[in-house]
Amino acid sequence: DIAALNRSAAQLQADITTACGMMNTARPGMPIVLVNLLAIATASSTAPQRAQVAAYNSGFAAMIASLKVSGYNVVGADVSGVVTNPDDTAQLFDGVHPTPAYYDAMGVIIANALMTLL
Repeated sequence: DIAALNRSAAQLQADITTACGMMNTARPGMPIVLVNLLAIATASSTAPQRAQVAAYNSGFAAMIASLKVSGYNVVGADVSGVVTNPDDTAQLFDGVHPTPAYYDAMGVIIANALMTLL
C-alpha cells in the first residue's frame, strides 16, 4: 500500500506480479482484473507517496502488457481518472477512499474490463 505502508511503485508492481503468479499456479488461465490507483489527497499523503501513485499509474499499461506476454489472462481497469480532485471530500470522503458515487463509477470500468476476459 503506497499510502499506508510507504511502498514504492516498483514494490507494488512486484507484489502484483507475484500475486498473479500465485493465482495462475492455483488456477491456470484464470481471469485477473487489475486496477490502477486513484490519486490521494494532499492532507492524507506526502509528496513522495503521491509521486509513487503517479509512477505506478504511468507504468500500469506496461505492467499489464508484460503480464499478458508472460501468459497471464489479465486485463487492466484504468480507474485513475474517476477522481478528478482528490482533495474534494465529495469524491474521496477521507482523502483516500471514494464516496459511493465514485465507487459506482469505478465499478462500471472494472465490470467492462472483466467482460473482455469472459
